[in-house]
Amino acid sequence: MCVTDSDVSSCVTDSDVSTSVTDCDVPTRVTDSDELTSVTDCDVSTSVTESDVSTSVTDSDVSTSVTDCDVSTSVTDSDVTSSVTDSDVSSGVTDCDVSTSVTESDVTSSVTDSDVSTSVTDSDVTTRVTDCDVSTSVTDCDVPTRVTDSDELTSVTDCDVSSCVTDSDVSMCVTDSDVSRSVTDSNVSSSVTDCDVSTCVTDSDVSSSVNDCDVSTSVTDCDVPPSVTDCDVSTCVTDSDVTTSDTDCAVSTSVTDSDVPNSVTDSDVSSDVSTSVTDSDVSTSVTDCDVSTSVTDSDVTTSVTDCYIHQCY
Repeated sequence: MCVTDSDVSSCVTDSDVSTSVTDCDVPTRVTDSDELTSVTDCDVSTSVTESDVSTSVTDSDVSTSVTDCDVSTSVTDSDVTSSVTDSDVSSGVTDCDVSTSVTESDVTSSVTDSDVSTSVTDSDVTTRVTDCDVSTSVTDCDVPTRVTDSDELTSVTDCDVSSCVTDSDVSMCVTDSDVSRSVTDSNVSSSVTDCDVSTCVTDSDVSSSVNDCDVSTSVTDCDVPPSVTDCDVSTCVTDSDVTTSDTDCAVSTSVTDSDVPNSVTDSDVSSDVSTSVTDSDVSTSVTDCDVSTSVTDSDVTTSVTDCYIHQCY
């Protein structure tokens, strides 16, 4: 049935949301989730953990969307407009203020114009989350918590990620984001561009590009195939496989035992490079970089251009 102009105050957990959640405020984190699409125009203030929804939908089968509803109470094992728990939400939740949870219910209509303040746990989010704080396609949002053990298939753009992304599979790029925590054991398939990564990325597989980012910590044991452009890497990249070029980055640590096959051009080695580059195979050129420390045990197959290496771990 349809839920209109309702306020759901609880969370939706362990659900399968196949559609998108747009213009929502999710204050909690997303952990151990399979986020296949992006979350757009959302402010996820809480964590979405092991759920299929950007909000907390648990043990329910929501086949349609709930639009402009204020569900203030919960509906359990019913077809009501209250809290959906462990559900299968096949339609999108857009612009809603879900203050409570919907549990084991079958909501056939859409949830629109809502504010989801609770977390989504053990879910499979197949739709896109855009402009919000979500582990999948997070665009133009503020993600204050961390995304752990997630399968991020879409891009994270223009986001403020204050926590770390751990053991995740980010297949798209992270652009214009502020990552204050570390990304560990993740599979980032695209490049990270225009981001502010304040912590380190460890044991990750970054397949897409990270552009214009401020990486304040180290990237360790990562597989970064595409290029890292316009980034401020304040810590070191250690034991990583960088297959594309690092351009316009500030790398604060050292490059040691790396595989850089090509030349290092237009760099200030005597003043800017405070540490040594040892046992490295530079396959591409490093141009206009300020390498203050060393890069250790990394495989850089493409060029590093206009970079500043500040620290090392």
